[in-house]
Amino acid sequence: MNFISKELIPYVQEHYPADPSDRGLFGYSFGGLFASWVLKEDPKLFKRMGISSPSLWYDDFKLLKDPKLIEGIDGLSDQKIFVEYGSSESEDQKSGAESLFELLNTNKNIQLKKFVLEGGHYSAYPATIIKTLTYLYER
Repeated sequence: MNFISKELIPYVQEHYPADPSDRGLFGYSFGGLFASWVLKEDPKLFKRMGISSPSLWYDDFKLLKDPKLIEGIDGLSDQKIFVEYGSSESEDQKSGAESLFELLNTNKNIQLKKFVLEGGHYSAYPATIIKTLTYLYER
């Protein structure tokens, strides 16, 4: 996250016509775990977040039990978040995504959508990119 916030974001903003108030982050599998962790560590760094098939089962669902994650979620406002997983994924994978969605759904100041795609962890990946980008950036 230090690289993203201290090097990548400043570089992109300096070299491209990027809107610093409208950054997006997409994470799939362990990338989804990372995106969820960002909600805990720096919840306002990104306005749009796609959290797909997050590996929240990692370390016995430790992130979902962290009070700082709940605090970060409670402090969100105006974010647009898409949570997705595949219907044939492991029960741990599905329950982690469902638990995250339920935590996010307690905050009525964000736009939130959940989608369950047909397929497993690897087969759902191509479709989730399209679904996520369509939801996060539809006009």
